[in-house]
Amino acid sequence: MRQDIPNSPNRGTTNFQQIADAFMAQDALPFSDVLTDERIEQAFARHGGLFGQHGVYSTPIVLWAFLSQVLRDGKEAACESAVAEITHYYLHAGVRPPTPDTGDYCLDQARQAGLDGPGNV
Repeated sequence: MRQDIPNSPNRGTTNFQQIADAFMAQDALPFSDVLTDERIEQAFARHGGLFGQHGVYSTPIVLWAFLSQVLRDGKEAACESAVAEITHYYLHAGVRPPTPDTGDYCLDQARQAGLDGPGNV
């Protein structure tokens, strides 16, 4: 399903829109094919920003989900949609998915847990 980039001056006609469409046409967490977990972990480790290394919401998973949220609009950009994409990604990989509760993914909940302190992303 095609979704235009919100507030784009030339919605549907830009090169960026074509690239975004290609990413969004992929199956769950579209950036995982081009931005590998190894590269993400190296970059975040270099700057002391790794988190969730042994949990469901690892640094790469959260970054991939966030990037796909950025390209979506409306309800498709909600935390529920991001968690659904993460769930689909894990199911496709044969890994136990997270619960549908968005609390561990959404930023407000992460802030309450103290995950946005110095050195964390």
